Amino acid sequence: MSDNEILNNLLLDLKNYDIYNFLERVSSLNLIPQNQNKCMIFDTIIDCILSKDLSFFTGTNIMGKAKFEKMVNECMKLSISYGIDPIEEPFIYREQFYGNKWIFSGITRYIGYNLQIFLDIIFANKNSFDEVFVFECRNMATLILEILDKTAEILGYNLSSLKHHETLNIVYPMSTEKSDMLINSITIDNNLIYELLRSDAESVFSVFGNKDRDFISDGNNFEFYYKPFLKINTQYSIILNHTILAPFLIHFFLKKAKEYNCFDELIQLYNDDCFKKCIINLSRLGHHKIKESEYGVNLINRLDYKELLLNVSNDGILFLRFFCDDGKDYNLENIFSETRIDTSEIEERLSYIADNITITLNKNRIYQLTVSNSFGRALFVGFQKKPYTKNIALSPFELYCLSVNESHRPNFIPRYIDSKLKLSPSFLPYPMDINYIAIYSDNNYSFYIDDDVDVRESNLFVEFGDSIDYLNKALTKLDKQLVSFPNSNYLKEVVLTDLKRNIYCSTSHKQFELLIKFKNINIWITTEEPTSIEMLNVIKTLLDVVSYWLSEVKDIIEQNVFNCSTIEIRNILNGNIADYYAVQDNVTSNNEEIIVKHENNVIILHWCPKDYLKFSEKTNLFEKELLFKVLNELFSYSTSNIVSTQLDYVFCNPLKKKVYALDYTNTPYLKPTNSELQLIPVECEDSLLYELGDYFTKVKQIQKGTNIPSEEKNKICNDAVGYLFKKLCDFSQNYKAEQLIYKLCNDLETTMFSMMVERGRYAYQLNCYPEKTNDLQEQFNQINKASLSQKFLLEYISAQPPKGDINLGEMDYEKMLSICSAIIDWANTSDYYRYKIIDSDMSILNSGRIGIDKTDIDKLATINGMAAIKRINDHSNPYIDTYHADILALQPPQELNIAYLEEFGFTFTDFINFIYAMLEIGDEIESNVKTITHDELPDKIKKYVKLDVKVIWQIIDSSSLSQRNDYLTPPSGFSKNDIWPWKFNRRLSVTRRPIVNYDNKFIWGNRQLYHCMLFTVDLINDAKLPVFNEKGKLKSLLGRIANSGGNHFNDAVADKLKKIDGLIIDSKVKKINGIKITDDKNQDIGDIDVLIIYPKKKKIIVAEVKDFSFTKSPYEMHQEYLRVFCDQKGELCYISKHKRRVAWIKNHIDDIIKHYNLSHEKWKIDDVLILNEQIISNEYYHINQKTILYADISKESINKI
Repeated sequence: MSDNEILNNLLLDLKNYDIYNFLERVSSLNLIPQNQNKCMIFDTIIDCILSKDLSFFTGTNIMGKAKFEKMVNECMKLSISYGIDPIEEPFIYREQFYGNKWIFSGITRYIGYNLQIFLDIIFANKNSFDEVFVFECRNMATLILEILDKTAEILGYNLSSLKHHETLNIVYPMSTEKSDMLINSITIDNNLIYELLRSDAESVFSVFGNKDRDFISDGNNFEFYYKPFLKINTQYSIILNHTILAPFLIHFFLKKAKEYNCFDELIQLYNDDCFKKCIINLSRLGHHKIKESEYGVNLINRLDYKELLLNVSNDGILFLRFFCDDGKDYNLENIFSETRIDTSEIEERLSYIADNITITLNKNRIYQLTVSNSFGRALFVGFQKKPYTKNIALSPFELYCLSVNESHRPNFIPRYIDSKLKLSPSFLPYPMDINYIAIYSDNNYSFYIDDDVDVRESNLFVEFGDSIDYLNKALTKLDKQLVSFPNSNYLKEVVLTDLKRNIYCSTSHKQFELLIKFKNINIWITTEEPTSIEMLNVIKTLLDVVSYWLSEVKDIIEQNVFNCSTIEIRNILNGNIADYYAVQDNVTSNNEEIIVKHENNVIILHWCPKDYLKFSEKTNLFEKELLFKVLNELFSYSTSNIVSTQLDYVFCNPLKKKVYALDYTNTPYLKPTNSELQLIPVECEDSLLYELGDYFTKVKQIQKGTNIPSEEKNKICNDAVGYLFKKLCDFSQNYKAEQLIYKLCNDLETTMFSMMVERGRYAYQLNCYPEKTNDLQEQFNQINKASLSQKFLLEYISAQPPKGDINLGEMDYEKMLSICSAIIDWANTSDYYRYKIIDSDMSILNSGRIGIDKTDIDKLATINGMAAIKRINDHSNPYIDTYHADILALQPPQELNIAYLEEFGFTFTDFINFIYAMLEIGDEIESNVKTITHDELPDKIKKYVKLDVKVIWQIIDSSSLSQRNDYLTPPSGFSKNDIWPWKFNRRLSVTRRPIVNYDNKFIWGNRQLYHCMLFTVDLINDAKLPVFNEKGKLKSLLGRIANSGGNHFNDAVADKLKKIDGLIIDSKVKKINGIKITDDKNQDIGDIDVLIIYPKKKKIIVAEVKDFSFTKSPYEMHQEYLRVFCDQKGELCYISKHKRRVAWIKNHIDDIIKHYNLSHEKWKIDDVLILNEQIISNEYYHINQKTILYADISKESINKI
């Protein structure tokens, strides 16, 4: 059946029905999200009906639901239905026009974003438009936006409506109630139209009989698009299609601009504003404008085409090409049309830039961003030559969404382009990058889609519409809106910062304001504008604390009725800003407490340094007092009162403390740094996986699909390490050594600070933000990963300084770190196979990568990760009793010095004094990275400590990394294990040697230096300090320290258990009832570390106490497993020895009863390992040995044994 036949049948069927009711029902279908992409079907039906005279429709019957759906579904057979695309636009979009107004986007591309720019230009920005023009535009905008917003409100549409509503068929209302609600949203009071539009009112009404025809009109420009209302009678009209109202409004602006001779000005302002917003959005992604005039090139700025150069990190450029509709030959008769841009004069612009720019560039880092912008006309940009491959094509709205979603990922655009270029050569998503970006971002920033598909050899085709979730994500994430401000006639723009707590921040760069939206009131928290970095940090803390705690008592606030809708809590700092950072006793201010004042709906908190410094207290008591004070003032605007006890439930957890104070005066690695934390981009890791795959398939000639036999798996991993190491060597040699060393030292300082802060405040963060548990763990893992890679790279560069002359590019630096990280990962995987911790399947996948069944590795990583996080949580929680003994302090003070002198040529005291002297020297240098020449060092050291020059050089030699002939060949006296970066406790590591000796200079950072000192002390305390002389005094001393440490831990465990009521505790048990603990041959089988008797439970627990270190590598885990659980060549492991003592207890229960005067009943015998650190192998190998950590010793944990 032809289109005309379908439509003629439709008209004939409609003759006997109420045509207005039918039109209302058809129009209302546009308001159902699943129908968003089917509006052309509905519009065709409406246009077809309007083509007939009203007299044609003689019926008054109301069509039944089934009949209605059947008739509309029949129109899905129209040829126009084959052109229905997937939904590509957000269903609704919030405009800012004297408040917040929702619109319905329909299928018009970027209509919400474009309309907002017109609204800003005409009504918000400075301009020279005729007042009458602005007045008439305002009236039409008011009418249209009020209609749309009211409809959205009635139907309950909001941000949560931004979902991917994709269906093939038309969706109809499920109930009569829903149908009536939709139909009621379609009608409008004519008086409103006439009151606002006046002389323009009649121009917006369609009429019947506008075009009697037997064919379908232009689907892009149905006549009712220009006249979107249809009068039912003198009182009411039908809104024929809500989704056409926004394009209609833009068209109205343009038509009026023509009428008032400001069309060209309006279009130019529109394009200029779009261009400026593109620049702002690119700055969020780390790309900033380059002054082209300083680099020998001229850029074009035409009405229809503009250019800009922006940086890509520090060695590349992003060439922005902005194509825009200049309005030339714009046809007022069409809302939708098309135009083309003449590109003949700009075809070779990128070549011109690359050839003439004088700045030193990495030629591989020249990228192009093509942005096309219009206002209703389809804009065609055609080039004669093949487009530049390092290109990304976006609309301004898509760029905006990208900047929101990826603002946390530096260099997203160049990384995406580089990844895109690895796809099949026949692939070119030039007109639809946003769809591929959505896939790429959602797939962990990779185009890797399947183990059986190599996307470099297969076409990756993505349909239109795959981007809608990505666009919705950006709008939901920001939730940008206008909000009223106390005592002001202006609205302020805010964006969402904390979804759970409903906290927003002002978008103004000059104002520091937060907003908390409650159901019954909006509360602004504001401060004065900061005049220094120090003041800014204080201000941020105050905003953060006040907003957090107010949001945490949401239930208390929302129970009240306030006499105003908005309140401001303004924070003002009094006194010297330096006093806000001082130790409390040194504060010069005489103020004792926060002074509160009121001005209308404004609560003013006058802060003084003494009050601010109370945040550093160990408890959350001051934060509770602050919240009570604020609530007390806040409730003066309501009929209720607040009592302090109402807050007890909020503050009952002492770890729920918002402010974590850093004492960096006594702990140098906690001194804040202004440098950004350098993590390893996942995109670089993705690229390396392909390179490794190519190495094995093309160089090693291993075919895709090959399964690697067990005996070859370890070798494959080692080959991967070898390939990656050679790549690191070749790649790094092109760059300037000093730049690399300085960059690495600086990044290690920032990484150390971040790691220690995250570690110190972890328990507080976890309790304040429980919803961020996974994010906190992942952040710590990423910091640790970056730290290992940075240390490895610095060790390598120090040993083999590059001789290149290329300036270090940030993205190349990240690639080096990624290679280092991959080397460590593959080496660890090799050890997993080598020590038979895993035997996971390995193969060369059809995707071109090495595939390893990650089940066991992921399991091990999960166990290890959970143990590491628990360790961090326990040690950051001041309310958990963790074990750490200074065994070194228990030794005779001179014994260590004598042993150290024999081993290293200087005493331990000399070493400590040298470190502190270097820290003092470092404090004199402002930057993170400290340098001093060889000649200057001795005199500088002597300024702070009396050390012989020879001793100074001996200490510096043992504490510094220096160049050597071959990185893989350790110096005399060292072993390969001192080199491998995946091993721990290495004598040639940055941790042990934080000073770099390069080019007659010593280079270091104070944080790493201080950490080296603490690490060395911990190694001695744990008896883990590596020595050269296995028979020397230091080795002997470390042995005694180990024994002393074990005894001390045993005593600590026993003492902690004795504090638990109802237990009988005996430690270091040699005899029971006069009988020695021996085997069948009367051989001593060792003491029982701790015997726990639980009379109430009739339980006797034999506890083996071990102060094991936390395992950090596969090798350490393997050694732990063998030492604890595996008997070796006639030598019993710890567990076997322990089980013998458990068996002895079971065989001597009567002696135990008599010795400890227990009741003559049946007693259960059990056993447990009490440890300071978790044994990973216990859980991984499913040994199921019962264990308790020292930190977890409690009555509850004893009950669980």
